[in-house]
Amino acid sequence: MKPVRNAEPIAMWVLRIALLLYAFTYYFGTFKAFDFDSMSFWFALVILVFCGLVFIGGFGTRNNQLTLWSSLILLIMSVLQIVMEFPNGITPYLSLYILVAGVALLFLSRGNK
Repeated sequence: MKPVRNAEPIAMWVLRIALLLYAFTYYFGTFKAFDFDSMSFWFALVILVFCGLVFIGGFGTRNNQLTLWSSLILLIMSVLQIVMEFPNGITPYLSLYILVAGVALLFLSRGNK
């Protein structure tokens, strides 16, 4: 069986939309609290902003810079979440963070292709 190469652009947009949904459903409640003294607020802010920038970066097909920088920041944030969650053992949150890190790494390696 051969890979379906024509589906790659659709798959990349599905991943962009999935990142947006992940950020909104998982972090918007924390962001909405506006607790500037909480590290969770700043973490949520960074994740929300850069997930949005990965989505917006998909519209600029000539310049990959927005997608690449946003995915790098998301990869770093995901690795930090993995490190913080790892002492709790294998949890659903750990698997979610690993998935997000994988998607961010994919965008970092592929850009807007």
